[in-house]
Amino acid sequence: MFEGSSGPEGGERLPASASELNDLNHPPLSTHSSRVHLVTENHSDGSEEAWAAGLIHSLLPGAGRTPATMLRLEVVLRFVHWNDLTRCHSIRRARQMMNERDTGRGRFEPLAPEYSPDLFAGTAQFYARYRVAYPDHLLEDLCSRAEVSGGGRLLDLASGPGRLALPLSSRFSEVLAVDQEVDMVEVGQQEARRLGIDNVRWEVCRAEDLKLAANSIELITIGEAFHRLHQSTIAALALRWLKPGCRVATLGCYGVTRGQEPWQQILRDFLRTWTARDMKPRGASESRGRYGGLVHDGQVLRQAGFREVETHEFSYPHEWTADSIIGVLYSGSGNLKKRLGDESTRFEAELKDLLSSHDPRGVFEEVMRFGYTLATNPR
Repeated sequence: MFEGSSGPEGGERLPASASELNDLNHPPLSTHSSRVHLVTENHSDGSEEAWAAGLIHSLLPGAGRTPATMLRLEVVLRFVHWNDLTRCHSIRRARQMMNERDTGRGRFEPLAPEYSPDLFAGTAQFYARYRVAYPDHLLEDLCSRAEVSGGGRLLDLASGPGRLALPLSSRFSEVLAVDQEVDMVEVGQQEARRLGIDNVRWEVCRAEDLKLAANSIELITIGEAFHRLHQSTIAALALRWLKPGCRVATLGCYGVTRGQEPWQQILRDFLRTWTARDMKPRGASESRGRYGGLVHDGQVLRQAGFREVETHEFSYPHEWTADSIIGVLYSGSGNLKKRLGDESTRFEAELKDLLSSHDPRGVFEEVMRFGYTLATNPR
């Protein structure tokens, strides 16, 4: 998985402190402040942060500590996620990653994966209970930008148990929630009944096989699933289904193992000891192209003919418990709990003990990152 050597390759030093960075007369990098602080601290203990700081600086060959240099540093922070940088062990690979994330560079190809139709079998209850809800502010922002009328139809593709369909239902006269897995739909129906929501129609179907009338949908949402769909097919269908001037939104968030809190590194290390480093979802095939998150989604939609493509990101504090961490791990594709079998009890006990030794309070904080890409049907 790792490439090249285990440390940085040359490069000049970064500013010695965050305050020195601010003295460079450059606008503050407020949206990345925590990461800026990390990369601008000049550690001498060989820590991962110090190595990543050297790596980032070596990506700026020959540049001094000028406002222009710091602006380029911000570009690095935007396009290469901190977690990716610390796992990238060569300058060549880091530059390649930047090119892959940059919308104007590198080879781009929509994904066309083929996954088992029961990829999430046995996970629906965990999914409904433990997946972190999309923040209300994000959903309000989405509906405002999408100019939702209050009387239209919402299509939620690969809906799971209704993580988007249910909280958005009050903004539409009718919602169609489509998922190819029966148990996801059944749990979604149970949740709708529990919440007293009666305007959601559920359908078990592959998104690519769905039959709908043209010009009949006001908004299409795809939550954390566009990378699992045949993207060119779905984008073309979305253009047909949407009313002129209406929109499609792909949404996502970083998972519990992607953050950079100390407890999350402990979690990643623990998981590696249990998964033999094989996290490929059960039933997944190799797909064409590589997925680059919301940036990639925007490229797919532009290529299909959508216009006014825009991406919006949000960060919110969240508190986990050991139980909710285990629950969200069990909500993922491939059914980790089933794969563990009789060992699941020991898995849970060991993870709880490890987390408790890190923080006896049993509260594990992070700033979760959410986002969506919105695109308009110009026809």
